[in-house]
Amino acid sequence: MASLVPGESDSNTFVGTYTLSLTDVNASQVSNQATVEAQDPDNSNVTDLSDDNSNFENDPTITSYDAVDAINLIKERNL
Repeated sequence: MASLVPGESDSNTFVGTYTLSLTDVNASQVSNQATVEAQDPDNSNVTDLSDDNSNFENDPTITSYDAVDAINLIKERNL
Protein backbone atom coordinates (compact mmCIF):
# COMPACT_ATOMS: atom_id res chain seq x y z
CA MET A 1 0.00 0.00 0.00
CA ALA A 2 1.19 3.50 -0.77
CA SER A 3 1.93 5.97 1.99
CA LEU A 4 -0.72 8.40 3.19
CA VAL A 5 0.07 11.96 4.20
CA PRO A 6 -1.48 13.32 7.42
CA GLY A 7 -5.19 13.99 6.91
CA GLU A 8 -5.42 11.76 3.84
CA SER A 9 -7.67 8.70 3.87
CA ASP A 10 -7.86 5.42 2.02
CA SER A 11 -11.34 4.24 1.02
CA ASN A 12 -10.25 0.94 -0.51
CA THR A 13 -11.97 -2.21 0.62
CA PHE A 14 -9.78 -4.91 2.10
CA VAL A 15 -10.92 -8.52 2.13
CA GLY A 16 -9.79 -11.42 4.26
CA THR A 17 -10.97 -15.02 4.41
CA TYR A 18 -11.43 -17.02 7.59
CA THR A 19 -12.61 -20.61 7.94
CA LEU A 20 -14.79 -21.23 10.99
CA SER A 21 -13.21 -23.49 13.58
CA LEU A 22 -15.04 -26.09 15.62
CA THR A 23 -14.77 -23.71 18.58
CA ASP A 24 -16.54 -21.00 16.53
CA VAL A 25 -19.27 -23.43 15.50
CA ASN A 26 -19.79 -24.65 19.07
CA ALA A 27 -19.97 -21.05 20.33
CA SER A 28 -22.39 -20.00 17.53
CA GLN A 29 -20.33 -16.87 17.02
CA VAL A 30 -17.08 -15.57 15.59
CA SER A 31 -14.97 -12.63 16.72
CA ASN A 32 -13.20 -10.37 14.22
CA GLN A 33 -10.75 -7.53 14.76
CA ALA A 34 -8.25 -5.84 12.46
CA THR A 35 -4.96 -4.19 13.44
CA VAL A 36 -3.36 -1.28 11.64
CA GLU A 37 0.29 -0.34 12.04
CA ALA A 38 1.76 2.95 10.82
CA GLN A 39 4.26 5.69 11.56
CA ASP A 40 3.30 9.17 12.72
CA PRO A 41 4.96 12.32 11.27
CA ASP A 42 7.77 11.94 13.85
CA ASN A 43 8.44 8.38 12.55
CA SER A 44 7.16 6.84 15.78
CA ASN A 45 5.30 3.55 15.39
CA VAL A 46 1.57 3.67 16.10
CA THR A 47 -1.02 0.88 16.11
CA ASP A 48 -4.78 0.75 16.42
CA LEU A 49 -7.39 -2.00 16.70
CA SER A 50 -10.70 -1.88 14.87
CA ASP A 51 -13.87 -1.46 16.90
CA ASP A 52 -17.42 -2.57 16.25
CA ASN A 53 -19.07 0.83 16.82
CA SER A 54 -16.64 3.51 18.03
CA ASN A 55 -13.38 5.20 17.09
CA PHE A 56 -12.49 5.52 20.77
CA GLU A 57 -12.68 1.86 21.84
CA ASN A 58 -11.09 -1.41 20.73
CA ASP A 59 -13.96 -3.89 20.94
CA PRO A 60 -13.92 -6.73 18.40
CA THR A 61 -16.90 -7.29 16.12
CA ILE A 62 -18.83 -10.36 17.28
CA THR A 63 -21.01 -12.04 14.67
CA SER A 64 -23.51 -14.52 16.08
CA TYR A 65 -25.44 -17.06 14.05
CA ASP A 66 -27.91 -19.86 14.63
CA ALA A 67 -26.18 -23.20 14.63
CA VAL A 68 -28.28 -26.02 13.25
CA ASP A 69 -27.77 -29.35 14.98
CA ALA A 70 -29.08 -31.53 12.22
CA ILE A 71 -28.04 -33.60 9.26
CA ASN A 72 -30.20 -34.48 6.28
CA LEU A 73 -29.77 -37.76 4.49
CA ILE A 74 -31.67 -38.84 1.42
CA LYS A 75 -31.40 -42.44 0.34
CA GLU A 76 -32.87 -43.52 -2.96
CA ARG A 77 -33.07 -46.82 -4.74
CA ASN A 78 -33.96 -47.28 -8.35
CA LEU A 79 -35.06 -50.68 -9.65
